[in-house]
Amino acid sequence: MGALGLALFSALSWGTADFFGGLTTRRFGILLVGVVSQTAGLVLTGSFIVIGGSPMPDAHGLWFGVAAGVCAVIGLGSLYQGLAVGPMSVVAPITALEVVVPVTVGFVRGDRPSAIQIAGIAVGVIGVVLASRETAADADATAPRIRGVVYGVVAAVFLGLLVTFLNEAGKESAPWAVFTLRLVSVPVFLVAVLITRGWRGRHPSRGDTATMVGVGLLDNLANVTFALAGQTGLLALISVVGALYPVATVLLAWTVLKERLTGSQWVGVAMAFVGVALIATG
Repeated sequence: MGALGLALFSALSWGTADFFGGLTTRRFGILLVGVVSQTAGLVLTGSFIVIGGSPMPDAHGLWFGVAAGVCAVIGLGSLYQGLAVGPMSVVAPITALEVVVPVTVGFVRGDRPSAIQIAGIAVGVIGVVLASRETAADADATAPRIRGVVYGVVAAVFLGLLVTFLNEAGKESAPWAVFTLRLVSVPVFLVAVLITRGWRGRHPSRGDTATMVGVGLLDNLANVTFALAGQTGLLALISVVGALYPVATVLLAWTVLKERLTGSQWVGVAMAFVGVALIATG
């Protein structure tokens, strides 16, 4: 499987994990979901390292892994919270614009976006505005929608930084890059849930716990495959393919939760995806 195939697999895994992560966050809160899912991911990537005998990278790779971990806490926390409080089919496309971050990083490093890529960024921003518009029919849901949009924007920024740092950290070892990321995120979520006693009054069943574990496994599998894709693929290209993950989230929200959008909101969702595609083809 080539770099683009790995990135596409990451997108499908991320999108599925995000849907179920947002769904369980609605019931049990971001901290409890974060602890269980992130711990599951830590165990998974640790197993990869032990079984595969992957050598520890140098300080450069480890520090980028730490930076990715900080961004993961903020980005994933904002994403799951946004999916929990707002319409998934609106929040998910907004986070797809995280691709702007690695493109911007490339610009700072000397890359120059083409006219098509600039057009893609513009189309994507317009799509965000349309997708988050309030209609008369959902006026009573204005506050949740706005909160969802805000969380989506924050998630887009930090998830964009996450994939940028993850790409750099994974140059030497993809499993170690993700393992280092989780060594940062797991203690943060654990301390937060202990301080707030986020488990009180929440009694997940075995099925709910299994879902949270599955979220962590899918998310970390996606991280590893994306880091592997970064070893042979260009960041500007694989990051755009990876940014298609909201397609899976939106389709699951549409089919499972029966979420419905107005015509203009569907146009906005489509424009957000078209913007991503234009950035890729540019």
